[in-house]
Amino acid sequence: MKELYLKDKLRPDLKKSFLLKKQDKVASKFILVIISSLLLFEVFSGALRYYFSQWGMSYIIYLPKIACFIAVVLKIIRLKIKNFIPIIALVFSILVALFNSAVFSNIAFSFFVYSPVIFGILYGKYIEIKQKEVLFIVWICLIASIFGIFLDSTTDLPWKGFVYNIGDIEVQANRQWQTFGEDRIAGFSRISASLAIMIAIFSLYINAYLRSNLLRFLLFGITFYSIILTTNKSTVVSYLISLVAYFLFQKRSALKGIFYSITAVGVFLPVLGIFLEYSINTRGLSTLTKTLLFSFDDRLTNTWPNFYENVLSHNGLFWGTGLGTIGTPYSTFPIKDLPAIKGYSLGVADNTFLYLWGIFGVIGVWLYTRFYWLMKKLAISHYNFSVALCCISVCVCVISWTTDIFEAVVSSLFIGIAISRAIGKHKIASL
Repeated sequence: MKELYLKDKLRPDLKKSFLLKKQDKVASKFILVIISSLLLFEVFSGALRYYFSQWGMSYIIYLPKIACFIAVVLKIIRLKIKNFIPIIALVFSILVALFNSAVFSNIAFSFFVYSPVIFGILYGKYIEIKQKEVLFIVWICLIASIFGIFLDSTTDLPWKGFVYNIGDIEVQANRQWQTFGEDRIAGFSRISASLAIMIAIFSLYINAYLRSNLLRFLLFGITFYSIILTTNKSTVVSYLISLVAYFLFQKRSALKGIFYSITAVGVFLPVLGIFLEYSINTRGLSTLTKTLLFSFDDRLTNTWPNFYENVLSHNGLFWGTGLGTIGTPYSTFPIKDLPAIKGYSLGVADNTFLYLWGIFGVIGVWLYTRFYWLMKKLAISHYNFSVALCCISVCVCVISWTTDIFEAVVSSLFIGIAISRAIGKHKIASL
C-alpha cells in the first residue's frame, strides 16, 4: 500500500512557532498528564468507580476532568479575544437558558461536561508536540480495552451493574444490559457503547502511525471483532466507513463525497422521524433483524420527534432552550419548567445534530454542518497526526447520527484536538 502521509515528522511551522515562543516544558508535560489521565480514567471508568466507592473516595474519579476544567479556565483567562461573536452567542444562549428556568448549576455543569472538547481546542498544539507520547498512551488504552472485553466475556466482574450514590445523586458505575439474552460487554468501562467508541478511536489513531500493512490489517481485524463483541451497531458502521475513508484518502473527489454524505445523513435521519413520520416496516423480517433495528426505530418514532416537540414547545425553534438545558446537565439538575413529553425528556437527544439545535437553535445547525469543513480541512495534510484526526472525525461524525457525542469524554476530546489542528495557522492547499 502506498504511504499516504509523512512519518514521524512534526509540522515545520508548529516547531518554529514553539521555538519562537520558548514554550515551557513543564506546561507541555502538565498537559500530557491531563490527557493521559482523562483517557486512562475513561477506559477504566467502571472499575475505578467501583473501587473508589468501596474505599469511600468516589470523587477521585472526577479529578482528571476537574484538572481539564481548570486548565481550560486558566487558558481562557489568558486569551486575547479578537472575535467577540462566539462570546456574544454564548452569553445569549445562557440568557435563553435562564429564561427557561435553568439555574447556575445547569450552566456551570455544562461547562464541566464540555471541558474535554474545549481543552482539545485550546491545547491541541501542545498535544501535537507530544503526539508520540500520546500514541504510547493510546496503545495502552486500546490493549486494556480489548483485555477488558476478554475478562468480561470469561469472568464475573465485581463492578458489573454496580450503582452508588454521590450525595443525593445515584450514579451507575457500570450499566448491565443485554442483547439477544447476552450481556453487552463493557469491560473496564461503564457502558458497552462507550467501550466500542473508544476502541474505534484508539485504533484509528494508532493506524496512522503504523508502517507495516500486515500490522495494519491485523489491527483492523482485532478492532472490528472487539467492537462486534460490544454489540454496538452504530460503531461497527462508523468504523467501516472510517476505513473506507482511509483507503480513499488520495481520491479527493470520493473523499469529499464521503464527508458531505455522512454530514447530510446526520441531519436527514431525525428529519425522517420528525417531519415525515417515517417508521421502519419490519414485516417479513427475521427476529434478529427486528431486534437490530428496534433501537433505531425507537429513535425515529419516539426519541427524536418527542425531543423536537419538547424544544419547540418552549419556543426554541430559532435559539434553542439554552446552555445547560440539554443532556447530562439537565439529567443531573432537572428543570421543572422543562418537563418530559410522553416520558422523553431533554436529557437525551440521541443525535448530535438535534442536540446542538436543542441548545443553540439555528447556530447549532450551523455548528453541526461544520463537520464537513472539519474533515475536509484535515484531509488536506498527509501528516500522521492529520490523517489520524481526519479518520477519527469521520468515525465520530457517523456515531453522531445516533449519539450525543459531546457527552462522551474520548470522542469530545479528539474532536476538540481535530478542530485545533484544522484552525491552526499554517498554509495548506485547498481540497
